[in-house]
Amino acid sequence: MPETLRRVAIGARVFAILGLALPLALKPTDQGIIGLVVLVVAWAIASLDPVPRSVLRTVLEAGVVAACCMIALQGSPLLLGALVVVPFVAGLGRGLWGVSAAVSTQMLVAVGLSVSSGAVSEAQMLDAFSWMMTGVGLGLVASFVHSVMVVEDDPLASYREARSLIKELLDLSQNLSSGLDAVGLGAVILGEVRDVVPTVGLAVHVPHEGGLTTLVSEGEPVDDTTAMLAEEVVGNGRVRFQSRSFAFPLVADAELIAVVSGVLSEDFDPTGVGIVEAVYRLPEQLVSTSVRLDTALLFAALKHQATAEERGRWAREMHDGVAQDIAYLGYAVDALAAQATSDEQRTQLQDLRRRISGVVAEVRRSVLTLRTQVGASESLGAGLGRLARHLSDVSGIPIQVTVDERTTRLRPEVEAELLRIGQEAMNNAVKHARATQIDVSCRVDPPQVELLVVDNGRGLQGGRSDSHGLNIMKERARLIGAELEVRDGDDGGAMVRVQIGASTTPSERAGTPSAPSSVTMEAP
Repeated sequence: MPETLRRVAIGARVFAILGLALPLALKPTDQGIIGLVVLVVAWAIASLDPVPRSVLRTVLEAGVVAACCMIALQGSPLLLGALVVVPFVAGLGRGLWGVSAAVSTQMLVAVGLSVSSGAVSEAQMLDAFSWMMTGVGLGLVASFVHSVMVVEDDPLASYREARSLIKELLDLSQNLSSGLDAVGLGAVILGEVRDVVPTVGLAVHVPHEGGLTTLVSEGEPVDDTTAMLAEEVVGNGRVRFQSRSFAFPLVADAELIAVVSGVLSEDFDPTGVGIVEAVYRLPEQLVSTSVRLDTALLFAALKHQATAEERGRWAREMHDGVAQDIAYLGYAVDALAAQATSDEQRTQLQDLRRRISGVVAEVRRSVLTLRTQVGASESLGAGLGRLARHLSDVSGIPIQVTVDERTTRLRPEVEAELLRIGQEAMNNAVKHARATQIDVSCRVDPPQVELLVVDNGRGLQGGRSDSHGLNIMKERARLIGAELEVRDGDDGGAMVRVQIGASTTPSERAGTPSAPSSVTMEAP
């Protein structure tokens, strides 16, 4: 039970004693003084564990207080005020159940004593009943405090709240008119802007890692001037114009969720036909769409975080469970091989030991790939390079990774899915293609990206019934709106290509800041 509730319970009893003692001191009676002393003793004992968590304790305290008040009623009716304390304290400890137990006990004791003594008038019973009802009201307030404080003290409170919110989200998502596809909603926003102002290039940017990443774009690529205006909007939240470039914020619940930037067509004079005024009105006109986009982005972030946590959990379980168990089997086979009674038996056990070692290596490779994530400090290219280095180390196959990235990052869920597609393609080349060289190329110019994995192996083979790698890659590409191409290479081997938007090359985006890098992973 939270310490705060204990203090409130003790304070309520002390305050009641002081409140009863003051008028009794002004008009003392023998019955009043005796009753007050009994209350002090009873509440002193109760304050050793001030918040009753059992119904029995609540009943005992309520019975003693009610009996004391009714016995002293003739000489000191002021003591009836004590009847409000027990329901309040019971509400702190047990909620509504505690209030019900306390008030019911007090009523039974009061009625029983009044009937047995016959000295209690109807007016006095009404006074006692009024104080009990006051106790009910205070008990309801205490029950609310109990529900809030106990939930905050509950170690599972965050899980309970998350469960409730996720269930509510699932129910609400079935009634969403435009779904939870962030890219699709971004395209809707571009369409609404294009209907109002004539443009030759438009883009929607969303905040990511302290900067902006492009969610969706159309027409001419964003130039340096337009990109600078978008960054200024993040800083001041205002519409910005410079020459024919503009940028304005998308806001939901007073929070900036995205920035729209664009370049006006040269066929129109922005000041002459009211285009500038139209752009200034767009943030207000797009409020409803902005709320939908914000919801979709939050949902995508939730899915990305949940997926990352689940992969981490599987990696831990595989490393600490399956990998260790298989390794112990290998040790057992080593012991049997040392005691082999024939060369044939020893050879068979050694072959089994090699197979077990291969399985252990495969499990450990899977653990590393499960743990590999694209995070705040590691881009898509860096993640692909780390995967390639590990696969090259364990397989002995040289893997060359060429990366050409801008400093602007892709959205986290897009980077994660692209990393997994590249991982699957490299794994297939290592395990099934009999390749002696694998080349990986990654070009990123948000929102455009192209990932290419090429090997010099035996090319595409007939799909196995137990293989789902290609279907998984197709599903990952579909989730991020990418095009996936898997075919035989021009010079043999196989090629896997995944692309979002138009293909770009460094020469096509001259003058834009980029961070190209190339690293070759040589076999050990």
